[in-house]
Amino acid sequence: MLLFVVVLLASCGLSRAQTEACAELPADLLHCSLDGINITSPPSCEFAQNVSLTCIARVNCTGPSVFSVTAPCKFCYQLPLADLDCTSSTSCDSFRRYELVEETCIAKKPVFCFGWRQFQQRLPCNWSAGKRYSVNLALSLTLGGFGADRFYLGQVGYGFFKLLTFGGLGLWSLVDAVLAAAGYLQPADGSLLLDN
Repeated sequence: MLLFVVVLLASCGLSRAQTEACAELPADLLHCSLDGINITSPPSCEFAQNVSLTCIARVNCTGPSVFSVTAPCKFCYQLPLADLDCTSSTSCDSFRRYELVEETCIAKKPVFCFGWRQFQQRLPCNWSAGKRYSVNLALSLTLGGFGADRFYLGQVGYGFFKLLTFGGLGLWSLVDAVLAAAGYLQPADGSLLLDN
């Protein structure tokens, strides 16, 4: 009886690839070549020129399993960042905004490109913990005398000292408001403030 249920479930469960047209499958489920050469090899075409790739579906799908796709002649690492999924590094120090961090990037599934789809790329540090510039500025202007802006940024020691001195009798609050408006005050964990 159990065997019958397993066979019945297996025969009824069709995967997405089996019900989708072969030409609409993502690039990682296809084996594509240019003039018979696999696209993981160096291409013999002009950079950014559109080329016709011959693709074969690696899974069961509907429609013809061999078809042509037009794609630009680019290696995956040459794609714009919009066509890549890159890991965000939380170990970089965003106080040095121009520091390059090595991140693992993967070409998005509908994008066709030459070479390896997953690779290392050096990108500027863009780590953020979700703190906003506008909130920090509003706290600095309204509750800065009580250290609310410093507490928001995670600078607890400065926040308590500012609270106990009533914002340095207003002088420290004024200086912090100018620093917050200029974008100089940043979170204590080294992350970046988000824009509005």
